Amino acid sequence: MTQKLLSIAALSGLFVLGALSPVLAAPFKDATGKVHIQDSGMTIGQKVILGTDTPITKNVIYNQCGIGVLSAPSTTVPMPSAITVNGVSVDVASLPTGVVPKCTLSGGSFVSSIPVSANFKTADGKVGLIGTANTAAIVGYTGVFKTKSYTANKCALVSFGSLSSPAPATFAFNGTTYTTATLPIAIPARCIGGVKYVPAT
Repeated sequence: MTQKLLSIAALSGLFVLGALSPVLAAPFKDATGKVHIQDSGMTIGQKVILGTDTPITKNVIYNQCGIGVLSAPSTTVPMPSAITVNGVSVDVASLPTGVVPKCTLSGGSFVSSIPVSANFKTADGKVGLIGTANTAAIVGYTGVFKTKSYTANKCALVSFGSLSSPAPATFAFNGTTYTTATLPIAIPARCIGGVKYVPAT
């Protein structure tokens, strides 16, 4: 208990109760590069969804006939007009429309019910990819980025990024896109026992 009281006493010389000295309302970073979102009208336990600059990727497995089927990123996000397959760009918009053939065993080998030799798209929004049978490819959805979810702590503060796991180069918050490298540097508030303390200066 004495040690805790001493720690709070030492802290009080640098920080004061949050109500007395607000910090930046827009995202900022501290001296270590960690990003903080504070005084932005968030509530305790609120889920904060950030857009990032990290493309969504998916592993596609080619079947015994060398055909892989790629679905849209999600039920709410349609297939983009372009994708990358192992780093090679594929123009989805210009692909011919077709159907995914069945792959069956015939005469000791697997064959497609419909001969297919090139990538195609389907009427329901999928993409058929042609590759080497029984292998995998990493497919990136061009222009479709991952989101990250954070929960505001007991002081309604959110922070993310560290030296070992840097914050994304850009991120979107409340409809605005920010570049991490150009964020202002400031001392963040501290949350101790559910009480917010902000820098005294």
